[in-house]
Amino acid sequence: MAAVTLTGTVRAAVVDGRQRDRRRRWLVTVDVERVEEGELAGDGTTLTLLVHSPSRDFADPDVVGHAFRLTLLDPVEDPYAGRFTAVAAGGD
Repeated sequence: MAAVTLTGTVRAAVVDGRQRDRRRRWLVTVDVERVEEGELAGDGTTLTLLVHSPSRDFADPDVVGHAFRLTLLDPVEDPYAGRFTAVAAGGD
């Protein structure tokens, strides 16, 4: 599968109440503004990521309200718990 690259703004970052993964404890919800490469399932307007720590994985202490360019490297599931890179939008 090819990588999926998109630009979006983080709407929320909350502790996963379902505790799906003991290492990835946070759910980050991203409002997708543009898919640049690849395809997202569903309507493609929202992406939920299961991450260790929003501040670590996004390299930003307060991700909510900030835009990022994300590259998802593994098959996209909901929530996405695979490898990804995040760069502040406009910060390439």
